[in-house]
Amino acid sequence: MPTEICQIKNISVGFDVVHSERSVDVCLHVEFDNMEDLKIYLYHPFHVKVAEYIGTIKEVSYSADYYDED
Repeated sequence: MPTEICQIKNISVGFDVVHSERSVDVCLHVEFDNMEDLKIYLYHPFHVKVAEYIGTIKEVSYSADYYDED
């Protein structure tokens, strides 16, 4: 996605290694410089298309959007 959405500062994908009841299978971590860039990402046509696809193959999805002041 970074090649399509220039507002992405950093992106990584992690896969579950613990397999506990609280675990999720996949985690996508995306960083932005500011809230405006996050908003652009959320409504960017490429992200919307990816999210729509993920919606067709996932059982459940969680998200946590937060602001780190550092």
